[in-house]
Amino acid sequence: MNERDELDWTLIGRYLHGECDDAEAERVRAWLDRQPPEGRGLLEDARWLLRQVDGLGAEADVEGAWRDVEASLDEAPPLPARRRAQGRPLRRIRALPVPRLAAAAVVVLIGLGAWVLAERLAEPETAAAWTTAAGETRDIRLEDGTSIVLGYDSRLEVPPGFNDGRREVRLDGMAFLDVAPDPSRTFVIRTAHLDIEVRGTRLGVSGYAREPDAYVVVETGEVAVRALDGSRETLLLRSGQVGRYRDDDGRVTRERVERLDPFLAWRDGRLVVRDEPLASVARRLERRYGVAVAVQDSTLARRRITAALEDPALEEVLDVISLALDATYTRADGAILIAPSEP
Repeated sequence: MNERDELDWTLIGRYLHGECDDAEAERVRAWLDRQPPEGRGLLEDARWLLRQVDGLGAEADVEGAWRDVEASLDEAPPLPARRRAQGRPLRRIRALPVPRLAAAAVVVLIGLGAWVLAERLAEPETAAAWTTAAGETRDIRLEDGTSIVLGYDSRLEVPPGFNDGRREVRLDGMAFLDVAPDPSRTFVIRTAHLDIEVRGTRLGVSGYAREPDAYVVVETGEVAVRALDGSRETLLLRSGQVGRYRDDDGRVTRERVERLDPFLAWRDGRLVVRDEPLASVARRLERRYGVAVAVQDSTLARRRITAALEDPALEEVLDVISLALDATYTRADGAILIAPSEP
């Protein structure tokens, strides 16, 4: 919590009414010492005014107080500006009648609250971030109306100023995005390998910083994809197309696919692989089940598999792999080891 917000208003209220014990009053004074002059002035003004009217039962005429205070001050902005204090106003309003004193206290407290709000709004923005663990997904809705399903073992970050200019998010992992259209502002997704520009598009992205490959698949609309290393050529993808990035040449290649399930089925818990190397499937299993999966033979790792399973348990997937590729699997030290079957 920021130092300027570290006291609750109950304690501040007791200080204003002179009801704090010595230790509490010292806490408030120490807090005050860290505030700019205009904040300290407002709080002390409110404290003096409330002491004048405490116990008198006066009703506050706020509108009248505003008129009296504005007439008595050289300047009376409704929201305290972040500038050096220009002098305390109390010497100009101490002659007010009791009801007006009560209302003036209300006015000063309103100003104090506005100052605190302004201080909070003026604080530097920090990035908003969401993360998921292995096997976990998360639904996210951004301020512009974009909806996102964050995939397994992933992190999404929205830098400060998202709504002020270019809409940009940073992804380490996997996500499905339904991007809200805004012709005046492009939506940009950055991964470790790719820069993706989007306009009113539904798409899936997989880009883990620790993995050499990445992809973008477009369900509807179109995107422009550019590799951040290697070739910086921009590639346009439309509905039903996939852009694949490979770290070995730093290029993005485009292909049309008949079905999007292998890329998007994870959203509803399905596992769909189509003509995919076992090494790639093993990485999928690690993200989905949170367990290390090693293929102990390079030839086996390159062999391809096709399968479609409805929300399977890990053992079910391993049994399918073993049957399809004539392999065996064992558990050792919390990891899964897949190896060719013995002749």
